[in-house]
Amino acid sequence: MAGLIPVDRLHHVNVVVRDLKATARNYALILGVERWDVTYLDGGRLRDTSAFGFDAPFTYATATGSNGCGVTFRLVQPTSGLSTFAEFLITRGEGIHGLCLSLLSEKELRDLRAGLRENGIGVGQAATVDGVARHCHLDTRGALGGLYVEVIAPTGATSDEARGTDERWDFHDEIERPPGVEALQQMPRVWHFGVAVESVMQKLPAYASLLGLGDWTFVHFRPEPGSLEHATLNGEEVEYASLLAKADLDDFGFEVLQSTAGPTHFKQEFIDRIGEGIHHLLALPAQQEEASLRLRSWMESLGVPVAMSGRVRHGAAEFFYLDTRRRLGGYLIEAICRYAPASGEPAPGSEPDYRFTFSKRASF
Repeated sequence: MAGLIPVDRLHHVNVVVRDLKATARNYALILGVERWDVTYLDGGRLRDTSAFGFDAPFTYATATGSNGCGVTFRLVQPTSGLSTFAEFLITRGEGIHGLCLSLLSEKELRDLRAGLRENGIGVGQAATVDGVARHCHLDTRGALGGLYVEVIAPTGATSDEARGTDERWDFHDEIERPPGVEALQQMPRVWHFGVAVESVMQKLPAYASLLGLGDWTFVHFRPEPGSLEHATLNGEEVEYASLLAKADLDDFGFEVLQSTAGPTHFKQEFIDRIGEGIHHLLALPAQQEEASLRLRSWMESLGVPVAMSGRVRHGAAEFFYLDTRRRLGGYLIEAICRYAPASGEPAPGSEPDYRFTFSKRASF
């Protein structure tokens, strides 16, 4: 199923932060992103800047780095003017501003903008960088749940003003980690972005029409045996229920999640405080118990507690969210520990509760 936005891959994750270098150092320690290309995009490097539908001068700095498997983060620190980056930081604090998903030609970008306008999607922010590339952050916040989608169109021009990278930071020699936590630095992909929303079913048609994600699997976690047991929130046992919908693209996925009963981190600590948006990313989907315990112990020593956890599927697995908001810029890291079944017992199933395909609207 093709969407209006031609997604080719996850180019990078845009994370708005207050302190570029301090946050980059935390990424080096926790996620293994040790080397960064830094650019200072002042007024001389940005042209045709707009924000919220109006011409608007702004500047910002970026640090772009990848782990050893090519998962790329772009940290963004607003430096002047009211950009969507600055507004995000003012109104929400640090966090994942959006995802860069497309590299387009100039004609493709014009056609895309026209098609999106017909569907009520505008451009939240745009700028031409160094005269060589147009960066557009599509305002998909209402449609998808608090996140922008960035597309980039090279202009085909060359520019004497293009400075490229202004600095390079390398934190390799500053980093010390205990043995046994290597999996987090060797994350091969973002398995999914967990998007906290008020209503799952109100959002999914937009994921289908904009990103081409028509096939979804659903899980309804609820406080009963076989579904969700021993759930915790900020260290206290709680009972809650939630509806999760999952879909995958080639190199990443989405998990759209809605709290339906009881206290959850993504409702009380996220939606109620700052609104819909990317709450977490799944970094480790299948840890063994010993590795999971080592990771949790190390994170605790860094001041990163478990914000929320729960046993699922008759105890076959335990998910937990590490509260990396202060360290990594406003979002959490999810890991899942897989437990072996008792000797002689079959492994509990991991099939979804429901499946649904958004293909053709019913006529009445």
